[in-house]
Amino acid sequence: MPGLVYALLVGIDDYPKPEHRLSGCRNDVAVFEQLLQLRVAPAALRLETLLDRQANRAAVIQRFQEHLGKAGKGDTALFFYAGHGSQERAPEEFRPVEPDGLDETLVLWDSREAGQWDLADKEVAALIRETAAKGPHVVAILDCCHSGSGTRRPAEEGTPKVRRLPKDSRMRPLATLLPQAQAAAARSAGDSGWDMGDEGRHILLAA
Repeated sequence: MPGLVYALLVGIDDYPKPEHRLSGCRNDVAVFEQLLQLRVAPAALRLETLLDRQANRAAVIQRFQEHLGKAGKGDTALFFYAGHGSQERAPEEFRPVEPDGLDETLVLWDSREAGQWDLADKEVAALIRETAAKGPHVVAILDCCHSGSGTRRPAEEGTPKVRRLPKDSRMRPLATLLPQAQAAAARSAGDSGWDMGDEGRHILLAA
């Protein structure tokens, strides 16, 4: 019997600052939602969508953990993101594995507000690792700039695309990352420092 499909779709057009606003991300989510509804039996589809201001940092993390975290062995956990991608100055603890001193990030609705931060690649990796630990198939689809390294180290650098914000020039303290992502700093002497290993296996589709 086929497993369930837990899907979390995030699309952000209406960023707080007018110069950051996009067009097309909400539409991408709507089209992908239709695709899922056509291809997955209604009884098997567990779908949640966060759009614009709903897609703040706290909400995306919470729904990733609580919704996608329900997926078990034989199920599929799917994360779809359409919005801005960017970079930020990596915490000092990750400098050994980030030669350019930058982390890749997803820019959530409130990421650039005072006291908030983007969702860093190390944090996305930690969320995937947690989800994959229960044995589902995990798929991440990132339609944004810097998406090729949104969950893991890229083989080579890509070309910046339209869905990109200038890097966040603030020095990010390690303590502002998710606790699970902070733990990766202790492994920073390895090839990537945030390698998820077998327990974090997933498929990444990057725009």
